[in-house]
Amino acid sequence: MKHILTRLFLLFFLCYAYDGYSFTGKRTTLIPRSQTTNAQRLLVGWYDIINRYHWDDKQYWGWSISGAYNRTSDSAEIESFLFGRKQFEVVGSRVVGRSDKALLADYFGLPSDFQGSICFAPTISTFTADFAWFWRLDHIIDGWYFRAHAPVVHTTWDLNTKEKVSVAGTLGFPGGYMGSTVIARSALPTTLKQVMDNTLEAVTFGDMQDPIAYGRVFECKVHTHISDVHIETGYAPYTSKTGHLALGIRVGVPSGTRPSQRTIFSPIAGNGHHAECGASLTWHMVPWMNEQETSYFGIYSDLYITHLFKDTQPKSYDFIDQKAGSRYILLERFFEPGNTGVYVAGSQIAQQYQGRLIPAINATTLCSSVSFPVQLDWALMFAYHRDCGLDVNWGYGLWIRSAEKLHCRERFPDNTFAIKGDAQIYGFDMSNTAYKLSATQSKATIFGGQNDGNFVTDLYANNNADNAMNAQDSGAMPLYQLNATDAGTFGITQANVKTSYPAKLLSDADINNDSVLMPRSLTHKLFISVGKFWRKYEKMPFLTIGAEIEWHCKCLENNGALSQWGVWIKGGFTV
Repeated sequence: MKHILTRLFLLFFLCYAYDGYSFTGKRTTLIPRSQTTNAQRLLVGWYDIINRYHWDDKQYWGWSISGAYNRTSDSAEIESFLFGRKQFEVVGSRVVGRSDKALLADYFGLPSDFQGSICFAPTISTFTADFAWFWRLDHIIDGWYFRAHAPVVHTTWDLNTKEKVSVAGTLGFPGGYMGSTVIARSALPTTLKQVMDNTLEAVTFGDMQDPIAYGRVFECKVHTHISDVHIETGYAPYTSKTGHLALGIRVGVPSGTRPSQRTIFSPIAGNGHHAECGASLTWHMVPWMNEQETSYFGIYSDLYITHLFKDTQPKSYDFIDQKAGSRYILLERFFEPGNTGVYVAGSQIAQQYQGRLIPAINATTLCSSVSFPVQLDWALMFAYHRDCGLDVNWGYGLWIRSAEKLHCRERFPDNTFAIKGDAQIYGFDMSNTAYKLSATQSKATIFGGQNDGNFVTDLYANNNADNAMNAQDSGAMPLYQLNATDAGTFGITQANVKTSYPAKLLSDADINNDSVLMPRSLTHKLFISVGKFWRKYEKMPFLTIGAEIEWHCKCLENNGALSQWGVWIKGGFTV
């Protein structure tokens, strides 16, 4: 209990006493090691059943079932991978002295004077029931074998997101900023959780009538599913009482689940739904055995190298220039009307805001064909077996997966969307009629509008817009950033609003393909198990318990692997 209270205190302290961190995560999707890919746990316990030499049977079966629990051991690895840091601020555009490292609250419909922060302490915990089967087929071809195993996993992925609201804010949005009319504070969400939790009622406001559909961060997701099913067949040219050598072909059936972008931390059973194929090399040697051949010391090695084939999955992309987190900014939808009603220096603008705002992630979540060229899973085990049936196994594991490869993806529509930033999207004439502008901010980021922002001089006047020029109506009369009523209500002096001439629209080339791809992954593992064989019984049952600790290698820059620990119990018999 003391340990639990200490961790809760540290979580609270880190969330609320330490702020100012920016969004610097390099990837938008996390695909850890498959629960099926565990050569060490597959080898322990029944190695003497599947490689036996001293029975006269021309065929035999071996069965095993293991139950395991694994849990990630370092939340900072996940935080760094997805966000860059544990915690960051969320601050509105009108807050004086706001940090340039704080997320812009306006993007989420929070008031422009809102101040808060969120932090994370992510964990992944998994229960696995793994059913394995081995069949030696010497009666057909001497040395031929067949094996398979199929884990069922129950996995829980929890970001443990905590939110603190320092200032709830009182300011609504004036007409022109998020819609053509004023949006009262009472019509806006009060917390980021309301916006980013898929279990709550969808939040919409003004022209933003498409709630965030992907990348939610406030949900704990639990999933139960079959992981990849591995099937292997091969040939053992050498088997004796002092060792064996076998070569095989391994196939992975994609019975697991694909990553879902509905939440940024979406549970996965298996390897991401990739079909797998590759080779296996297993061997063992017995350097010492007593005269009665009942006690011995053995060295075992199981090596699997596979290719993970192409699979089509949804991926949520960032933009190249806006970098990490840009999938959470707001986009304006544009079109080319015949008559825009908005002029610049006597010329009518050619492109115009359509009157629709959308979260960027709704448009940048695209179907993508991806693969992993190479995966290696190796177990090196030492085993000591006594004549009483005591069996002790210990050893080392290595797992390597190459960087994810993008083959093709759905195209992002060219010249359809633009980055809003903190731009005013409507202008008003003297009679308070609203006109859709073409104001864009191509350099805005998740942290705020481009340059110095839209609230330095002439508030909401778009002085920081791309190619900013004064907007006019068809009679060459100026359009204002606020209508007269809102200007009085918000205490802001009317000014000639600027629009972009021309606007800078996004294209497919602006999508950051690297933002969705898993980097190379490498982990080391140490494991140990203690068990017992009952050799006096014909079916030679066994039972073993074990533990493992796995850590991702610091020597590999941008390592996509996770550190974790695990315990298991495994039993089986032969027929």
